[in-house]
Amino acid sequence: MVPKPEIQYIGQFYVHGSEAKALQTQPEEKRSDYKLPLYRFEKLQKIYVDPLAVCSMVMAAVLMVCMVAGTILVQNAWQELETANQYVYDLEAIHLQRVTEFRSSYDIEKVRTVAEAMGMVPVAEVQTMKIAVTMPEPEAEPTVWDDIIWFMEGLFA
Repeated sequence: MVPKPEIQYIGQFYVHGSEAKALQTQPEEKRSDYKLPLYRFEKLQKIYVDPLAVCSMVMAAVLMVCMVAGTILVQNAWQELETANQYVYDLEAIHLQRVTEFRSSYDIEKVRTVAEAMGMVPVAEVQTMKIAVTMPEPEAEPTVWDDIIWFMEGLFA
């Protein structure tokens, strides 16, 4: 290690030879009229977030998902309903076709002769009896006013 030279004070201030400012010998660069913007770091701003607002946003998102899922389920149910309705229409068409075939395939006179052979009789030959039945009148149902009076009587009894 080299010992430091002895410091000499001239007045109050000391200027060491190596600490003196170097003279600027190079000419200054010519500055253009256009400058690029300098990026400055802005101070971070802290924002207070209300927990109730965050909870309400989360709840709104959950409800939105439930609503979308419900809409999809309703659409699927409508499609199943349309399929079931189409199946019912097809069955009704088949039923109508079968009823038409059945009604056109039998002979009424033949059915009548078979029925008479089994013991059926015409309606005109059947003995009939008339019986009169009297029904009591049903009790009148209480009205709204009667219900209110009944409630008040029970309340203040």
